[in-house]
Amino acid sequence: MTHSIRKFILIAVPIIFIGTIFFLNLNLINKEQIVIKGLRVAGMVTNEKTKEALKNRLEEKIEKYKNSDILIKTDTDSVLVSVKSMGPIFDIDSTLNEAVAMGKEGRLIKKLLYQAKIFIFKSDLPLSISFDRNIMAYFISNKLSDIHNPAKNISFIYDFDEKNFEFSSAQEGRVIDINEFQNKLLKNVGKLSLATINLKQYKDEPLVTSAGAKEAKNQAERMIAEGPYTIKTYDNSWEIEKDDLISWIDFKPTFDIASKKYYLKATVSQARVQNYLTSFAPGLSLLPTNAEFEMQEGSVVAFNLSIPGYQLNIAQSAHNIANAI
Repeated sequence: MTHSIRKFILIAVPIIFIGTIFFLNLNLINKEQIVIKGLRVAGMVTNEKTKEALKNRLEEKIEKYKNSDILIKTDTDSVLVSVKSMGPIFDIDSTLNEAVAMGKEGRLIKKLLYQAKIFIFKSDLPLSISFDRNIMAYFISNKLSDIHNPAKNISFIYDFDEKNFEFSSAQEGRVIDINEFQNKLLKNVGKLSLATINLKQYKDEPLVTSAGAKEAKNQAERMIAEGPYTIKTYDNSWEIEKDDLISWIDFKPTFDIASKKYYLKATVSQARVQNYLTSFAPGLSLLPTNAEFEMQEGSVVAFNLSIPGYQLNIAQSAHNIANAI
């Protein structure tokens, strides 16, 4: 045996021995842990022996976090908002299932290498989260108005006292990148972090400043003048009140392919019509009735026919009404 081979063996054997002891010891430790050593969950060091204990501690930390505030800042303005007001939804069970499985599934060698990597270099598993869409939409529109104020196009607002449409001029706005905001927010909330969210503000120009204004106003007035309109269903009908009709009228920028420019157009908002119809829906629906019969001495003495049911299709009805007007 040469000197170089002997030297290699003298170095390699202790290293292999120490490495084997390290891996086996680490695997033994992690068998008793619900989450492997070195893996944090939402920034928390986990030493719990049971999944339930870890879940309880995580729930306590989340509840405290939801009642905290995050600063959202731009170059010129800032706003302090509560986490709860943004409508976060925490999927604790999915997060814990993922955390428990990490480094404990698959072949032994693969598990040991992964456990060693996490033990040495550490890792942080963020919470699985989402946001309630309606709450988030409200939050952006109302709570972020100091830093996110989109441009306003020209429009008309109906004056019920004067009984006419009043002109509303266009305004330039200042906005943030909502996708950037939501991505940074997801990162923060996933780690239960209260770090400041820094964003850039951009100038937002209105799409329509004058084009089509006169025509849109005339179109809206024509919609009203051609009323009253009657809605007919399976066995009901009623006239649309003038005030309801006016509340449905919406002025929207519309892109003209020929000129490649936007112009103002008066339309009927399907969403508003849908909200209107929703209040009528229960009274315009009928549950089906099964046939009934009465027997006496083996003969049918009374018989009621089955009655088919029907239900108002709100979305389709709103679409039809908007297009008809």
